Amino acid sequence: MVTGFAQTFRTEADRGEYDQANCLVAILSRGCQELPEITSIMRRAIRSHDPHTVDRAILNWLAVPRTRSERLAGLLKLDPSFATLERVQEHICRYRPDLAGILYRKIPISGRLHDDTPYVGIAPGPFDGWLPEQSRSYAQALARFVDDTTQDRWRRLAAVDVLGRLPWVTSEALEPDSPEIGIREAQLAAAFRSPAVEWSLTDFLTVLDTDLAPDRDACRDPCHRRAVTRCDHRGPHGHRHRTMAEGERPQAGRATGGAPAPSRDRRDAGGPGHGRHRSS
Repeated sequence: MVTGFAQTFRTEADRGEYDQANCLVAILSRGCQELPEITSIMRRAIRSHDPHTVDRAILNWLAVPRTRSERLAGLLKLDPSFATLERVQEHICRYRPDLAGILYRKIPISGRLHDDTPYVGIAPGPFDGWLPEQSRSYAQALARFVDDTTQDRWRRLAAVDVLGRLPWVTSEALEPDSPEIGIREAQLAAAFRSPAVEWSLTDFLTVLDTDLAPDRDACRDPCHRRAVTRCDHRGPHGHRHRTMAEGERPQAGRATGGAPAPSRDRRDAGGPGHGRHRSS
């Protein structure tokens, strides 16, 4: 079947059309996707000037697990600007985190999809397999991007969200210190749900003592004060915290830059709610 369509694909490729080729590759088995006829057409499709065609061709080009890592590295060598595509960023995060430096390198990734201006990619993840040095370097680049007020505000907020999902970050990367209230609130929320940052009650109260807290004059109203008190006892996911007993000391400060903090929902084996009950 592929041989029968080969001439049609070449004729369409000469006109810059690859829709039929992309559709056929998508329904073929993975073994057929590596046939010479298919490979040559996909190489031409990847060099197309139509972003939609390039995106579909790259998706098909990286579909075969056996050659995915090698082909991904070859794509970025052919044109570094392919790193601006979300599909490529997802493959970098999932399969080749060793190539993540292209998402934030100082050398411009100029090509057909990006000019010679600096670029910081807001990668979709996942970040589970990233090493500490890969995660921390990317976190530092994202933190600088968030602090750059000349950048698009929505992309800066998206960068804060990515910072909250990285498994390893530096101590400064998620500090809620932006002069913009919206960005600072996003930083605070990201720090609370970050797998690499553990917040104590002391940290929480310290942040509330800044201008993120409600107006002190407004808090004089008893109704308002009760509402604020109820909010203060809720965590980032809406769960209530246990009220500290009189004389009880707060936990130690936040631990950053080390191993990821254990899950807050994790319970010891055999403990309450684990499903094991002691027989009387």
